[in-house]
Amino acid sequence: MENPVSAICKMMDLQDNTNLLALVKLDKDNYKRTVDYIGYMFVINRSYQFIENADAYRQSFSK
Repeated sequence: MENPVSAICKMMDLQDNTNLLALVKLDKDNYKRTVDYIGYMFVINRSYQFIENADAYRQSFSK
């Protein structure tokens, strides 16, 4: 969490893991895991505001 690059990589990994269409089935265990991952993304975003600043990052990276 102290390194913003590591934090955004982890957040992107968690986001990938929450893709419901990639699941074989949506049972209680997968539902809970997905909810937990979203909670972890919330904690990461609270520290760095990646989601709120996504457009500025895209513009910066495209230069």
